[in-house]
Amino acid sequence: MPTVEESSQQHIGRRVRWLLSPSTNLFQSKPGQPTLDSFFQWLLGLATIASIFNAIKQLIFFFIFDPWDTSIGFYMGYLAVPLVGAVFNIGCWRYFRGRGYRQNWGTLLLIGNSAVLTGMVLAIFPAYMSVFLPLLIPCFFFLATFTGILLNFTRSMLVVTLLACEYVGILLLAQSQGVAVEMDGFSFMPATTIVLYLIAVLVGLISQQMQLTEAALKTANEQLEDAQATLSRYVAPQLAQKIREGAVNEVWNHHRRKLTLFFSDIRDFSATTDLMEPEDLARLLNEYIDEMVRIAARHSGTVAQISGDGLLIFFGAPEFTDDREHALRAVRMAVEMQRRMEELQRRWYKSGIEHPFQIRCGINTGMATVGGFGSAGRREYTAIGMQTNLAARLEAACAPGQILLGHTTWALVKEEFPCKEMEPLEVKGFQQPVQTWQVDLDLIPITKRES
Repeated sequence: MPTVEESSQQHIGRRVRWLLSPSTNLFQSKPGQPTLDSFFQWLLGLATIASIFNAIKQLIFFFIFDPWDTSIGFYMGYLAVPLVGAVFNIGCWRYFRGRGYRQNWGTLLLIGNSAVLTGMVLAIFPAYMSVFLPLLIPCFFFLATFTGILLNFTRSMLVVTLLACEYVGILLLAQSQGVAVEMDGFSFMPATTIVLYLIAVLVGLISQQMQLTEAALKTANEQLEDAQATLSRYVAPQLAQKIREGAVNEVWNHHRRKLTLFFSDIRDFSATTDLMEPEDLARLLNEYIDEMVRIAARHSGTVAQISGDGLLIFFGAPEFTDDREHALRAVRMAVEMQRRMEELQRRWYKSGIEHPFQIRCGINTGMATVGGFGSAGRREYTAIGMQTNLAARLEAACAPGQILLGHTTWALVKEEFPCKEMEPLEVKGFQQPVQTWQVDLDLIPITKRES
């Protein structure tokens, strides 16, 4: 009687469940509703159990009725490695010949959206052919299995559809079995092929639908990326990120926050630009705003308002870190803006604009109300309150090309930035004159001015 060793059938159920575990949410449905994935797993599990019982039946038949010392065998292949890369040689089948035992190696090949896992007889089935598998597979499998037996090759195949290089489901599960025959001293098994037609058709249709779904998802993702890019051009990056995360209420709700607020404008901009051609004015203003907003983004400032040449930028919302860090970032940003404005002025002068443009910067730290303000159809994310008004007054009182700080901001940054005390400022709404400090740009090293 032939010797039959234990095969890997005890792992089949676990491997099948693993293979069919959806890595995307394409098969998910509402709670309490049956899913296509669960039906598919049930169907394939039933077919797997049936094939195992069939193999056991064949073994019993051979043990009882086979009077000759001929070769018998059964096998079941399963995936043992991730589908990553191009071509792998893996050992995942066992089969038996005569009284001996032999381990064979299979081949894994990835082509486009499909993968083929087979023995030495390699076959390739593109994903789009899955619907036609019931018509094509029987003849091919008989030849492949018959040839494999004659050449002592492995005789099983799994074809797996890929979506984004992850498992989706089995396209085909085929089992070959046969009666051992001895002819002219050479033992071989002319096999019959059992193809699970229903699974092939079902998964083929699923594969086609998933390819259509993948194309639709790709188009939707491209449209979403375009919308996100457009959104980032009209709102601050921090706000765009919050909106993408679904935290819209967090953005528009009103909060009391301690902010560092920055105001700036170009001195005598309107009087000078009234004499310019509209095209030149638009080019100059857009270049200036683009450079200033880019600097603000580098320092994680929230650009709340752009009004002509005027800017309102604050630190501390929507993301809060530390009061001192907010003040330091605001002053660093202002220093870099002044430095960049000098470069722009030289460029504009060479292009024929003789009037020297200089910006004034006012920075103040204090409590403000931040959130969405406006009508139901149009809102702005901004900050209001007395401390915001004070920052605007500091900017208006600032000398051209300078940075003027409120007392609280100065106290937070004085260890890093040299400042000189200026005349107290009378501000409406404040009972006492407000102390002001001017950043001494001449004492700031070049490396720090460009930080």
